Amino acid sequence: MGQYNFDSEQARQLASRLIAGARQIAAAPQIGVTGGVRMSFTENINRALQAYKTAANGNKDAYSQWMQDYANRMLDATEYQETFEDGVRMQARVEQQKVEDTPQSSSKPQQSDKTIDRPTIDI
Repeated sequence: MGQYNFDSEQARQLASRLIAGARQIAAAPQIGVTGGVRMSFTENINRALQAYKTAANGNKDAYSQWMQDYANRMLDATEYQETFEDGVRMQARVEQQKVEDTPQSSSKPQQSDKTIDRPTIDI
């Protein structure tokens, strides 16, 4: 299993770039179709252009929102990860402190003269 390296600062920078990109996309002007000839043989062309315009404008807005949502989820995940890591570090410090506070004797442990009764099997 590979090592997992998490850099919260790098994640925040990426999220801020995504947010900036989402704002740029949202600020881009809507595509418009103006002019043209309104004749019977251009009706299909005009309908197609209108459909493309509507789809492009809708996709632009949706894509911008997706980028914004992804950036927000990344920021939330970064915050959760940092909180988790802080909790692990704190628990490790508590356990380390318990170990350090445990009295240690410098003498060797004494062996008792107790004997262990073992059952014997006569054959």
